[in-house]
Parts: sequence; structure tokens; C-alpha cells
Amino acid sequence: MTRVRTTRVLALLLAAAAPVFADSFEAPAPADAAARLAARAKGPNYEVLSPVTSDGFLDTYRVRSDFGEWEIEGGAMLAIRLKEVEALKELSELSKTKVFTDAVAEGVKRATVGQIETLEAFAEKPVETIKGVPQGVKRAWKKYTGAANEAWSEVKESRSGEGEGGAGKGTTDKAVDAGKKYAGKYLGTSAAERRWAQKLGVDPYSSNEIMMKQIKSVAKVDAAGRFGVRFAGIPSIPGLGYVRDLNQLVWETDPLELRQRNEAFFKSIGTKPEALARFLDNSALSPTLQTLITELVKQLDGVADRWRFVEQAGAIDAESEAWAFVGGLRLLIESHRTRQPLAKALAGGAAPAAQARGGAALAGVAIDRLFWTEELAAGLERFAKVAPGAKLEVVLAGEPTPRTREELARHAVALVEGLSPKAAAEKAPAAKR
Repeated sequence: MTRVRTTRVLALLLAAAAPVFADSFEAPAPADAAARLAARAKGPNYEVLSPVTSDGFLDTYRVRSDFGEWEIEGGAMLAIRLKEVEALKELSELSKTKVFTDAVAEGVKRATVGQIETLEAFAEKPVETIKGVPQGVKRAWKKYTGAANEAWSEVKESRSGEGEGGAGKGTTDKAVDAGKKYAGKYLGTSAAERRWAQKLGVDPYSSNEIMMKQIKSVAKVDAAGRFGVRFAGIPSIPGLGYVRDLNQLVWETDPLELRQRNEAFFKSIGTKPEALARFLDNSALSPTLQTLITELVKQLDGVADRWRFVEQAGAIDAESEAWAFVGGLRLLIESHRTRQPLAKALAGGAAPAAQARGGAALAGVAIDRLFWTEELAAGLERFAKVAPGAKLEVVLAGEPTPRTREELARHAVALVEGLSPKAAAEKAPAAKR
């Protein structure tokens, strides 16, 4: 970067480093798992361990199960993993059945499958323990509070040589690498794998490596042996019920076709090519998440500058951050439907934001527990700069602390609660194929 651009970026970063919203902050307090989750804290094949910690926005849960151990950030991700524990239990039981062992034998005889060691061992002992590393929505608030969109882009460009495999690579090379990484991670998912994900009621593009390994194996056996198994319950991927028919769309549509479908929509609303490419090649956004975001943005028809949500989503770098973003969009949609129509999307915030026709600026904030932290204060300060002079409203899903309520009131930031996205599930329009 030139000296002038560098100076401008540093000035913006330093200005946000000392928020004026507060001069003292809360330390996020741990909680007991049973107190946070009640009956969900323990099930037949898992237990959520205490304490449940927080980064000020999302809780981090440690789940010990018969099939692995995870550190899970956020209530949305917890619901997904607990559903996947059920799926792993179903797969474990399946591996003990005669229909499965006969299908394996038939596949081996035809030389269409190799040795299925993982699933044969599955019934006898749990698979290896894997611990995830929480990514931090807190970090997302930090990165968006540092500067405006342009300045943040410049900061990212200035670091283009940093990180694994980044040395000496230009913007074009990095974009090509991102596209290859995305294709390798998601676009090879087979129809058989999607069918098995549907039977189990899980995401065919889940980041749960333990489960995906089992689905891949059983899909190979199924392709060879052609056996049919139905599991109890109604299949539904946690988090997708807000948009009618979205589960079926994800299970039944080839991932490349989903990508093309999402791309066509965002082109139609004027998304800049570079922003759309970052969104489509963002490995933190699975085809499921990208399609969910697409369908949510569609529901804001008539709101100007909807392409700003694509720009914001393109900068997401963790799955927990993506689900928080999705939750924020849902809150904006619900406010748009039931409180005050939105006029245009706003840029540069740490959460999805829009301006209502009456002039108020709304941020959709979907969290677990909201503590008064430096990141929150800085994010609100940035939000005020994005919409100068507007009345500020935080549309919240989650639990604010008494201190957070006090500080928001002191700074004339209205807190809007009780707009449950779940309540809108039956009102949501069907996804168009």
C-alpha cells in the first residue's frame, strides 16, 4: 500500500481501539451446563460438561459423546452437533445389522468397495476423539470495528503474503486457491452421500469429520449393495426450518447446481463480481450455509442494497460466525415483517444491519449471552458511525446481562427482544427451485 493509504488505515484502526461507549467492561462469567441447557445437558449418548464458558457473545460447550468429543461455539452449532450424535448412533446400530454386513460382502465380491474397517469397528468401540478449536464471534466484532469496508479490505490486502501458503501470492492467485479449496471440500459430495444425510436428517456438508467419514463409507456400501434403510423421526437439519423446503433443496440438489443458483440470484441484485467471488469461494460457508443466506436475502425483497449482505458474508471466516450472521439476518427479516419495513441494508457493521423506512438503524444480533465487553462497545460505536444521526436499535436474540442493558440504555440504544425467528417458520415462503 502507499504511505497515504497505510496512514489512513492505521488511523481508522487506532480510532476504534479506544471506544467511547464505556471505560470499564465485564469479564464473561462461566455457567453450569445444566443451568444453561436444562434437560439438553445430558442425553443417552452424550454429556455437555461444565463449565460453559463465554467470549462475551457465544457460549463454548464441551460435549463428550460415545462417538467423539467436541468443543462447540454457540447454541446454533450445539443443536447441530447434538443432532449428529443421534445420527452417529443410528450409523452405529446400522453397522451391526445383517442387511449391512450382507451389502458389504456383496460389494467386496463385486470389487466395488474395499475393506470397510471404520464401520465394522464402529459397533465395537467409539471412533477417535476429536476436539475442535473455537473460532470466536468476538474476533468477528473486532475485525469489523477496526475500519470501514474499504479500509478493512486494504488491511487484508496488506497481509496478502502472511499465513499458510500466502507468501508471495497476489490477489488473483489467492482467489484461484480459494476456489480450488472450496471445490475440493464441497463440490465432490455425491448423491449417495446426500441421500444418507437425508435419511439421518443431517447436513451433507457438515464440518463434523467423524460423522462425514461414516456417511462416506456407508454411501459406498449402499451404492454397491443397494440396501434400503429408514430411520425413525422426521429428517430436518437444525437451523434450516425457517425457510420452507430448504432441507429438501440441500439434500436433493447437486452442490454445483446450488452454487450456480445462488450466484444467479446475487448477480441479479447487483452484487459486485469480486464480492460475489469471495462469498462463493469462502470455505467457511458450506453450500448449505450459502443457500440459506441466499434464501434469507430473498425474503428482504424491496430492501435496497441487499448485495451488502453478500459483501459482509464473504469476510466470514468461521462456521460459528456464519450461524451468528444467519441469526442476525433472521432477526432483521422478522422486524421487517412485524415491526417496521426496512429501506436499505447498511455496510460496515459487525452484525447484519439495515435502516428502516422510519429512519432507525437496526442491527440483528444473535448470540447466547451478551456481556458488556470492549468488542461490543467498539462495535456499537462503529454502528453509530455507519448510520450517523439515526436512532440505533439492537434486535437481539439471546440473554443480555444487567450491565449490558444499563449501558445500552445510557447510550440511547434501544433493545428489541422477543422476535423469535422460529415463530416465522410457517410464514416463510417456499424456496424456489
